[in-house]
Formats: sequence, structure tokens, C-alpha cells
Amino acid sequence: MTINTSTPLIIDDDGSQDGMTAIAYMLANPEFDVQAITISNGIARPEVFDDNVLRMLDRLGDLDVPVGVGRSSPLEGSNEFPDFIRDASDTFWSPTVSLPEETPDVETQDAVDLIDETNLPAAANTITDFSTTEGDVLGLANTNLSFEDLEFVADGDNTIVRAFNTDLAILIGSETTQIGESDLVFV
Repeated sequence: MTINTSTPLIIDDDGSQDGMTAIAYMLANPEFDVQAITISNGIARPEVFDDNVLRMLDRLGDLDVPVGVGRSSPLEGSNEFPDFIRDASDTFWSPTVSLPEETPDVETQDAVDLIDETNLPAAANTITDFSTTEGDVLGLANTNLSFEDLEFVADGDNTIVRAFNTDLAILIGSETTQIGESDLVFV
């Protein structure tokens, strides 16, 4: 028996032509499941180029892929691509490449927040022996979540730990009133 699985991806690009070609390839290839696209500072000005990405996704019929916008300046220093290169990226290298005139009415969001949301588990982890009285701690890894981002929902004798409307964990036999900030560790 053959099981077909696709590799989930979050793609980050700086607005390069080869990067856009790679994104189009990965969107069309069933071996990949593009979960999100983020635009970082580089050739592109992220706050301008996000509209180009949305127009490209519209042309490809993939508007369901969320787009995140990275910071508008380099992480360190002020070394940026020359304006003549960035200007070409702003126009998506028009007239060489043409996109629909209208930008789809789709919300973009901050790239870091998008990666956090996309990195949430597909299914909640069930924890059968969590006990605050025994000093257990719930660890949340690979995330920028904070205690304030979490919601604790009572479900009978259990607690559902949720973030961004996604169930992260089900704590069997643990009441919501028993869980506090000291019972969580973010790594």
C-alpha cells in the first residue's frame, strides 16, 4: 500500500524572481502543502510586495494560502538592495511579468504572527496525567505564544488549552481553575 503525504511548508522569500518561480512550482506540486508565505526584507519592500504576492496567488487560484509581511528594514545595519532593483520588485518586473490589475481583498498579517499560527498542531495533544498539585508543567515549544494568548476552556472534567481558536492540548481530569501561568513553560 502506498500512502501519499505532502510536505507542509512555510515559504519565506525576499521578493526575488526565482523565489516567485519556486513558490509557483511548490503550489502546483502535490508533494508540497504550502501552509503560508511570508515576505522578508531583501529585494522586495515587504509592505509593497505583499500585494504582488496576493495578485500572483489570485492568478494561480491559490488565495487560500495566507500571506505574512515581514519587517521593512534589515535585521541589522542598513545594508539594503539598490533602489533600481527594489523598484523592479515593486512592480513585479512589469512588463516582463504581468499580473491582474486588481489586488484581491485579502488580509495579510505580520509574518511572525502568521508563522506562530501556522506552526500550531493539527490536532490537540491529549495529556492524561497532568496535575498542578504534583508540580507538572505544560511546555509549549517553537512558538512566540505567551500566557495571554492562551484560552483555557472547561469541557466537563477536562481543560482544553487553546490559542488562535486552535486546540493545543486536552488535559484530562484537570479543571481550568487549577491552571495558572506558573504551570506553563514556553521554550
